[in-house]
Amino acid sequence: MTAPSFTIAQQVAAFTVSVDSAAGLTFASLADMQDFVTKLSATNLADPILQGFIGSDWTPVWGPTVWVNPAQHGDQLLVDNTLACYYSPSQKLFVIAIAGTDPSSMYDWGQEDFDVTTTVSWNTISAGSGAGSGKISTGTYNGINVLLNDMQSNGTSLVSALATYISTNNITGATIAVGGHSLGGALAPCLGLYLYDNLSALKLTGQNIAVYAYAGPTPGDQNFANYYNSRIKGAAFTYFSLYNTIDVVPQAWVLSSLATIPTIYGTNINFKDTPSNTFVGVLTTGMQLASLKASMATGGSPYTQVASGRTPFTATFNSDVDKCSTKVAELLALSAFKGVSSTYMAELGAVVHFLYQAAAQHTPAYFGGTISLAQPTFSDPQHIWTSPPINGQLGIDSYTLEYQKNRAANIPTTATLVGDATLAIKKLTGLDLHDTGALSKALAAQHTEEPAAVA
Repeated sequence: MTAPSFTIAQQVAAFTVSVDSAAGLTFASLADMQDFVTKLSATNLADPILQGFIGSDWTPVWGPTVWVNPAQHGDQLLVDNTLACYYSPSQKLFVIAIAGTDPSSMYDWGQEDFDVTTTVSWNTISAGSGAGSGKISTGTYNGINVLLNDMQSNGTSLVSALATYISTNNITGATIAVGGHSLGGALAPCLGLYLYDNLSALKLTGQNIAVYAYAGPTPGDQNFANYYNSRIKGAAFTYFSLYNTIDVVPQAWVLSSLATIPTIYGTNINFKDTPSNTFVGVLTTGMQLASLKASMATGGSPYTQVASGRTPFTATFNSDVDKCSTKVAELLALSAFKGVSSTYMAELGAVVHFLYQAAAQHTPAYFGGTISLAQPTFSDPQHIWTSPPINGQLGIDSYTLEYQKNRAANIPTTATLVGDATLAIKKLTGLDLHDTGALSKALAAQHTEEPAAVA
């Protein structure tokens, strides 16, 4: 048996990376999507390189399972949620891994991430809590409801399968680690607290609960944060939250943190990043208003992060990614916005730089690996630029690179890659960076015309 070289926090982070395998892809059917994540999970667990990091005795307890909201139809399905549970007997460690937002999923954005103007009382979700336990956003509630009630594997919910596995194998004193990144970084704290609040009712008595939240937005109000802090107790219930101070997502939904977004990247090379950037300023103001409305609805209890165990770090501004976004901004000046005032193009260019840098700071800054972004070049028919390896704060870079290699090798021919930055640019400007014909014309014009000012 291969023993893990990673700490528990690193192992949880590794599973958090790999559970996100369907993100950025469209599938012809739900069955195809499920087959892909199941196959890739088995491939990763059997990979001797990955086993050197996480150990070789992991067993799937439940999942990985994907969920697609019922409103999706057709043969271009996007994943909305992915969830999995694994067990390592040698470590007496369960890991429940929750996927983050699929940037292409409008359900994730609209129903789980940004549905924050209203709240739901925690004691209506978690029977084991009482009055005064605060409220979580409706979006976070929607996500938790999906994880607990809508997602099934072989006709069984995650919690039911976990309890059965523990009972069947007479396991006591194990650690149930609940981890997630981004959207998962908001859902993991709630799922972990739900398990701890209801240990007896869920037949999990005798086990310890540990939460590992990476890059998560604030899930609940100040009363919820206070209740959460009061529940953290020794080994029985532990909480660890890691966030990058120049990552946009963890700034939501605390009003003072939201205010930092327009200037979060300072005055780095090629980036005009000031509140005068209309798009970023308006977007931030809208998020502040949503947060304020929720605070008013909860009687003045504003969104507040759980303070205990919250650890910040500041990643390096990624100049490679910034140079990539410069090329995209130049293309927009020559095609979709040809003839537009240079002043407006400077604003648009700043938004492009913002989107690309935000992508770099939100995932690889934590986990390492590489990031693939849309960039118009003649050399690559798909117009995809891949960054040099990025050093992540968690020190799991080698795991992430090997996982990315496995993922790329197993994507079925029926699946289509949809880049998150590409989608954002298309929605913002109408320009499809994968449209080879349109790009070729614009790129050819680049040899004869000077682009408008973009930064």
